[in-house]
Amino acid sequence: MVVVESPAKAKTINKFLGEDYLVTASMGHVRDLPKSVLGIRTSDGTFEPTYEPLPEKKKVIADLRRYAKGASKVYLACDMDREGEAIAWHISELLKGQNRNMERVTFNQITEAAIREAFQHPRRIDMNKVNAQQARRLLDRLVGYKLSQLLWKKVRRGLSAGRVQSVAVKLVVEREKEIEAFRPTEYWEFAAHFDSPRLRANRPAPPPLPPEEGDPEGKVRIAPADWRFEASLVQLRGEKLDPAGRRIADEAEARELEGKLRAAHYSVRDVVEKEVRRNPKPPFITSTLQQAASTRLGFGAKRTMRIAQDLYEGVDLGGEGAVGLITYMRTDSFALAPEAVAEARDYVRETYGPEYVPEKPKAYKRGKQKVAAQEAHEAIRPTSVARTPEKVAPYLSAPQLKLYKLIWERFVACQMTPARFKSLSVEVAARLSEDPGDEAIFRASGQTLLFEGFLRVLGRDANDRLLPHLTQGEPLVLVEPLAVTQKFTKPPARYNEASLVKKLEEEGIGRPSTYATIISTIQERGYVQAEGRALKATTKGRIVTEMLEAFFGDIMEYQYTRDLERDLDRVEGALVSEDEEGETLDALDWRELLASFYRVFSDDLQRAEKEMPHVNDAKEVTDFPCPSCGKPMVKLWNTREFTQFLGCPDYDAKPRCKTTVPLDEEGRTAPPQESEEKCPKCGKNLIVKSGRRGRFFACTGYPDCDQTFEIGEDEKPVPRPEVEADCPECGTPMRVRYGRRGPFLGCPTYPKCRGTLPLLKLADGSFKVGSRGQRENLPEVDVACERCGSKMAIKRSSRGAFLGCTAYPKCRATARIPEGVEIPPPPAPEPYGEDCELCGKPLVIRHGRRGPFAACSGYPACKNTKNIPA
Repeated sequence: MVVVESPAKAKTINKFLGEDYLVTASMGHVRDLPKSVLGIRTSDGTFEPTYEPLPEKKKVIADLRRYAKGASKVYLACDMDREGEAIAWHISELLKGQNRNMERVTFNQITEAAIREAFQHPRRIDMNKVNAQQARRLLDRLVGYKLSQLLWKKVRRGLSAGRVQSVAVKLVVEREKEIEAFRPTEYWEFAAHFDSPRLRANRPAPPPLPPEEGDPEGKVRIAPADWRFEASLVQLRGEKLDPAGRRIADEAEARELEGKLRAAHYSVRDVVEKEVRRNPKPPFITSTLQQAASTRLGFGAKRTMRIAQDLYEGVDLGGEGAVGLITYMRTDSFALAPEAVAEARDYVRETYGPEYVPEKPKAYKRGKQKVAAQEAHEAIRPTSVARTPEKVAPYLSAPQLKLYKLIWERFVACQMTPARFKSLSVEVAARLSEDPGDEAIFRASGQTLLFEGFLRVLGRDANDRLLPHLTQGEPLVLVEPLAVTQKFTKPPARYNEASLVKKLEEEGIGRPSTYATIISTIQERGYVQAEGRALKATTKGRIVTEMLEAFFGDIMEYQYTRDLERDLDRVEGALVSEDEEGETLDALDWRELLASFYRVFSDDLQRAEKEMPHVNDAKEVTDFPCPSCGKPMVKLWNTREFTQFLGCPDYDAKPRCKTTVPLDEEGRTAPPQESEEKCPKCGKNLIVKSGRRGRFFACTGYPDCDQTFEIGEDEKPVPRPEVEADCPECGTPMRVRYGRRGPFLGCPTYPKCRGTLPLLKLADGSFKVGSRGQRENLPEVDVACERCGSKMAIKRSSRGAFLGCTAYPKCRATARIPEGVEIPPPPAPEPYGEDCELCGKPLVIRHGRRGPFAACSGYPACKNTKNIPA
């Protein structure tokens, strides 16, 4: 019996091993820490974890145990990294009651030769790797579980934090603050076109360009001759020009300089000609593959890794069958197998010629790095150079082919000779006056390709820029008007996925195998949102980051996170880094590492529990009077939408004043606008107000008349649906209310009764009352609420099933599901048949309290919803 993680991998390996082997998939992890409790014993300092079989893997585990019982031997062939080693260990722990004859096999590529070689050299499970993974998992659980609980108390329920996730959000938040604090600086650029009288005298003038409209004879536009060239102003009166330093600051200075340059005498100050070599880049590792795929293909990090996983696990190549096309894609090593290098060199020699093959095979090493690379791994490369992109194209999808071509070309190029260029740099001096120091320097650069080298495979990103052959001291003439351009400095660019991956790697935050997960998680949690390809911190992300920084400065520090990652690497033993003094750091015991971390973390946590204020504790008093009672209103946060509003300070007083006033995105009040529209119920004027869902009409007769109306495209009130129905919960006649997805019927006794019914819009624009959403048939439990004594019921949330008090919202008590109660998996959403207009992902049909609706399958990163027409 052979156990791997995925069915695709099992199918490919089974073809190589034959009928004597049963290859089955664990579908990833089979055990983990419990969902609803910490699962780590911290009281005695042992940090002993409690692992539980994953409920959704119950059938998988049963099958594994049944197969293992009848097998003569069990091979654990999970991935070769720490995560794969941990999965293999967890499987062995579950199967040791059925079969103790278990061994571990690893391979870097899924080809027949690699698989057979791996099975000839099985080994024991490497507990150093397992403990390295355990240390990371437990550390992440301690931070995530404890900080998330804290945020639930201090901000709102449902928020999360993480050891690496929160630091990644901090990077994006800090960049957003830099952009907001940026103030553009004006500067002016000069470009000039020069003519060489010496060269012009010896060569004929160029012909006019083809005529254009307004120039029928082609007399105005003259083709550029090979003695003319363009240069840019780089130095003035001995000072280098720089927008952040010495610059031409305004138009007055620019025009004064322009006048002097027109009258100046020009000559060649310096000519530098040399040959330069451009070396190929190393083969891809995980981080550089994600960056290149984002920049060149527009793939997100998560998508890149998903496609790479498919290429690694195997693709059916027709007559050749299923075969892995690339080596293991989670690696930070540039190492390459000698046989792979030899194959690449032979291919280059036969395809392009011997001059494209360097004398010795190229070997690449990491530069000065913050952590040691996993040298047991290889870089990402094709399993065979002979499988060119053209040969495998018929068997790959378009995204698979693009990524495979990127990997194939990068690997082949890395074993080719450098490209050679002839570089020419010309400096032109402009004498502005008789003073020797009063001069301006223009510079032009050009290059000519001498030998393609590795660019034969990768292609060139620019054509040659030719410059005339000039001699030092020869005079030049200004031949066209100076190009004088006003410019402004630009703020730093927002991170995109490629630049954020690069920054995470530079700072030593996380590991290459986790970058894709980090970036997707911070978006799914709503801390960062994508605007096009740029990543922008949300208000929620900024609030949470600032609160955590105030009380957990060490965890949120980049240096601390980097050092912790280094120490986690040291748990494995084989991965030893060097400190700044060059002394080798010894391996660490994983329990000692956790204990050292938890001592500091628990102190910070206790202090935060006592001293961290709730997000709405610090009420900023404004000079805006409450429309109901006249008291100065205070700024508060709506912690569901993370928008600010003004609330009356007497909200918690007796009698209570619930008046609120919305604020716009810049924190300003939006005063009601007068209108000529009349309320159809009481006849009084309507005013335009702003709320969470935008502008709407409200009756000036409030609170005697509380009618509100949506604003139509014609800026008129949209009539309220004319329907009648009784509340299905209490029988009270229902009223039309408005939510994110439009009108619905709600009980007027809310919040005492929370009954709702959907309204379905018909083709003629009228509405009919819909039926309540189909409730999921979950098992009943005989459990009483410990807080109020009411019956508990099984409910679902985005974090899984739990027990909730049926007296909600009066009682918000929750509890764990009792042991032995089987929870069926949630029903899969049906496809809606349309794509989301915001992000392009498919819409699916979901069911809510007010019936079915269409929602984006990209939730929670995209929260777009729409009503389903009747």
